[in-house]
Amino acid sequence: MDYENYFDKILKKMRLESVFKNTFLMVLYKNCEYPKFCAQMPINPQPPINIEIRDFIRIYKEAIKINPAIHDGAVMVKLSQKIPILTGWCFRLYPPPLATRRKINRGSGYNTILDFSCVENVEVTYFANTHELIKFKKGKEKVLV
Repeated sequence: MDYENYFDKILKKMRLESVFKNTFLMVLYKNCEYPKFCAQMPINPQPPINIEIRDFIRIYKEAIKINPAIHDGAVMVKLSQKIPILTGWCFRLYPPPLATRRKINRGSGYNTILDFSCVENVEVTYFANTHELIKFKKGKEKVLV
């Protein structure tokens, strides 16, 4: 399965349908339990985790109903051979900063998800808010919407 293409399409649709009311961060990773430099923030109630992602839009909307605070951190998705697995909501990311030029006035979410895209085992990261969707791969930015 082409995971990047799947999530590009799904997240574009969610952004265009104004599903994201706040900043949204997502990390796609593989080959480990979780990448380095991240930790789950305690949330209660916690939406289901360790579930196969067959319909991310439905899963996300249900999770927001269970606990709107999940938007405070990153959504973690483990890439497997068959179907991606949603492994966590509300993760705090603290990657080492990249030695790269930054766009000014982008904020901590943008800069953190950019830096996290270069962490070992991370395949791609996404940053979305009410007016944009950006994908990062190994420190390279691609505006999707």
